[in-house]
Formats: sequence, structure tokens, C-alpha cells
Amino acid sequence: MTTIRKHRAPDRVRQLETENADLRRELAAHEDAAGRLNESILRGIQDATALVEAQDTIDRQQRHAARVIVQHHCEMQELQQQLDTLRAERVDASVLTKQLGAAEAHIKQIASENLALRANIANRDAITVPPMHRDIDPTDQATTPTDVTRLRRSYKVQTLADAMGGAA
Repeated sequence: MTTIRKHRAPDRVRQLETENADLRRELAAHEDAAGRLNESILRGIQDATALVEAQDTIDRQQRHAARVIVQHHCEMQELQQQLDTLRAERVDASVLTKQLGAAEAHIKQIASENLALRANIANRDAITVPPMHRDIDPTDQATTPTDVTRLRRSYKVQTLADAMGGAA
């Protein structure tokens, strides 16, 4: 014979407590999974933010590199123009070197003419009369050296060394 058990209240309470404990464990497992999911989402957001920042850095570096390239290109054009100018001036320099050689030769010629003219003037102004035959005024005689120490004492003048106390 089969016995049919009736639900008794204490059995039903135990069964509900067991179900409640199972549901709590399930809820805790779901909360843990939700926490892990939130952490994963947060890490994903942080990674995405880091990627956006890295992309911004790369974009800034690329813009800077483009500016540097343009600047270097302009500098290269300026240097090329200077080089072209220097090459053109080099041709002018060879012409100027020839002109300089001609000018130096002309200067030498003028210098030799100048020497000849100076010699001519010196000969013209030279005193050729011997001293004994010159007309010399007796009052216009050469002076003799003066004793400066006597003058210094009479006018009370000091040397720089004496004035500085021998420090000079």
C-alpha cells in the first residue's frame, strides 16, 4: 500500500528554507557575476579611454610631424636658393678675382710712380748747400736739452709714481 504523505508544516518550512538557501546562493552567484561583469565593463571603458587617448597622442604626433616636414621643406627650398645664389656668385667671384688681379697690378704701378714722385719732391726740396755756406741767423740756433728735474722742483710737479705713492 502506498502511503500518501501529507505535507506537514515543519517539512514544508524545511523545504522552503532549503529553497530559500538555494535561491540566496544563486542570488549571490548572480551578484558575483554582475560584479565581475561591471568590472569587465569598467576595464573595457578604461581600455577604450586609453585607446582614444593613444589615438589623440598619435594624431598630435602626426600633426607635429607634418608641421616639421613642411618646415624642413621650406628650409630646404631656402637653402637651395642660397646654393643657387652662391653658385651664381662663384661665377662672379672668378670675374672679381680677375678684376682684383688687374687692380693689384694697377696699384703696384701707382706705387712705383708714387715712389718716383716722392723721390722727385725730395730731390727738389733737398738742402744741397754745405752748412758753412748757408745763411743762418745766429739767434736761430738749435736748443740744448733742459734739465727737467730742476723745472719739476721749481713748479712742485710730481711724477705719476710719486703721486700714487710708488704704486705705479
